[in-house]
Amino acid sequence: MNKISFFVLFITIFSFFGMSKVYAEDGYLQCYEECTTDLEKKHKVRSYVYSNASISELWTNIRIYKTVHIINLNTGGVNSYRATIVPPEYDTDDVNIQVYEISASSIVKNKIKPAADAFRNLRKAANAVTIPSSVVPGAWDFINCAYCENNVNDFVSRTLQGQIETVTTTIATVTAVLGLTYTAIPNTYRIGLEAGGYIEVEMKLLNTPVALTLKVIKVVDNNNNTVPLIAAGLKNLGLQIASFVDIININNKIKDFNFGAPVRMGYVRIRDCTPNPDYTGKPGQDPCEP
Repeated sequence: MNKISFFVLFITIFSFFGMSKVYAEDGYLQCYEECTTDLEKKHKVRSYVYSNASISELWTNIRIYKTVHIINLNTGGVNSYRATIVPPEYDTDDVNIQVYEISASSIVKNKIKPAADAFRNLRKAANAVTIPSSVVPGAWDFINCAYCENNVNDFVSRTLQGQIETVTTTIATVTAVLGLTYTAIPNTYRIGLEAGGYIEVEMKLLNTPVALTLKVIKVVDNNNNTVPLIAAGLKNLGLQIASFVDIININNKIKDFNFGAPVRMGYVRIRDCTPNPDYTGKPGQDPCEP
């Protein structure tokens, strides 16, 4: 074989092995409540690769490799995936994108660590917050309450202002580095009530302007009863009661919705009723008319 033939053969072999794979820049995706399983995450990666690939990448005769990282800025979690755009064997073949998980690098983890640290500090501060009775009197006041959620939002925003600003600034920096769009990341926190019990709220932090939006998703009283946010949810609701004072207070809150429960300790059930005009709250009395 002469030198020219050998050179042509070398170029052909190099082109086949060296150019049969193409690697692209890493992609980053945020994923929170909408994808918790491995299958959901892989589907998200596959959709991302398909949507962001060029026509030439999707319909080429070489394999295209893309690395995609699914991140959770709230927890600092990272799942990394290798996506392969497999060339179609025939003109009628659909695009085949294979996805499998790979080990997440420390470089990627370090990029999102500041956001996770900021969220951890916010969570710690939020868990230490107690809603005063002057903001919302108690757990059973949340029923059909037009002002309760807004009062809680205002109080929590003022109390956690410093942590909120730190988190929003950090998220803006991290998302800019990764080429992501700043999103309102959902977080669930448990906040105590001064009157007893607690509320669970979903908080989202907005970047422009820097603000907090809060939604009350659960209210629990000091007897570990979940309080319905809508009065219709009171009907036939079973309660556990530790003291006469507790059931008397509950009856005082729910009588305006034409509901009542027997005044006794242990387990009772709320029923719809016409309030008893002779009811004084004494043990054994029925708050409803016979």
